[in-house]
Amino acid sequence: MKILVWQDHLRNGGTERQALWLARHFGARGHEVEVLLHRDGGRLFEQVTEHGLRARVLQPTSTSRDMWAPGLTRIIRECGPCVVLCMGRVANLYAGWVQLRCPQAVVVGTVRTGKPLSALSFWSLKRTRGVIVNSEWWRQRLLRRGFDPAKVTTVYNSLLWAESQDEAAWEAERQKMRAAHGLGPDTCVFLKVAGFRRGKRHRVLIEAFRKLSLDHPELDWQLWLVGEGPEARACQELAREQKIGARVRFFGYQARPQAFYAAADAAVSASKEDSLPNFLVEAQSSALPVVAMDYRGVAETFLPDRSGVLIEQGDTTAMVNAVVRLMGNAALRRQMGQAGAEHARERFAPVPQADAVLHFLENRVALSQGKDWRPPLAQPDLP
Repeated sequence: MKILVWQDHLRNGGTERQALWLARHFGARGHEVEVLLHRDGGRLFEQVTEHGLRARVLQPTSTSRDMWAPGLTRIIRECGPCVVLCMGRVANLYAGWVQLRCPQAVVVGTVRTGKPLSALSFWSLKRTRGVIVNSEWWRQRLLRRGFDPAKVTTVYNSLLWAESQDEAAWEAERQKMRAAHGLGPDTCVFLKVAGFRRGKRHRVLIEAFRKLSLDHPELDWQLWLVGEGPEARACQELAREQKIGARVRFFGYQARPQAFYAAADAAVSASKEDSLPNFLVEAQSSALPVVAMDYRGVAETFLPDRSGVLIEQGDTTAMVNAVVRLMGNAALRRQMGQAGAEHARERFAPVPQADAVLHFLENRVALSQGKDWRPPLAQPDLP
């Protein structure tokens, strides 16, 4: 089966990393795969060649316009895929139109965002042959909008990295990072790894930790923010204005964020941009307890009260209380961290999740050809 994985631009985001992983996995399962991009460049673009993937780029000269897709339907017809898997906002906005213009292909949309969908997005997705969502919250939302239940399936994000180091090596990494940044043995580090965009709500975290500093001046903590984006400078200024600039540290883009997970004691999130935040999955796989404000599928990423604490969106008082509770109980942090590590590595195991996507694509293609289809009883192990 020939599969076209369609992503507008390979910036350093969760959807882009998931798209490249799926392309690699489909190829490992013996399928012919191409990646379709609107423009080249981006943090992850080099991974296309690193992993031996074939890619087509629509824009003859790369621009900053992700929406511009010259020759889109012509290229898809020339490529001749059995199925087109749409990843990302722009691809899914065009998905329904492509299905109408290229009826020989099975176009499958995805919903992975925490942002509201426009009426045009719903129109587009309804005209595809199927939709994959990454949270049960979104599946229920689409069903209420009149989508056919047989055409909508939930597949969670794949955990795309998990440290294979032994416990001693991980602890050595932790001590090295903490010493490099001048931390004492009792300093509690709270971590957020995400792009600085308005929907990620770094400002809410800074305001919550400002409240922590006022209510509990005796506590020793730092907030580490890893990532880049248009909101970074404003957040730095806010931290200084709130008199906590020395405790809120900004590390920019990090190609290897694992070292920061090793050094941290807990993960925090107030995002309203994610359907199923990869950050919370990665944090749990690193044995970090999480404190997260509820939104969309956030509650599906962890085990509330077992691997973390779920907070009502915008409730900074509840977040401060949860943070104080974790700071005062190292045994609870370890207990929640262990529960989270087991949960993340089981629920978000990469091969089963990618196989679930592949099975859905195979099902949609078979049904479009009037064939019966059943998933294989077992998949061969990959090398």
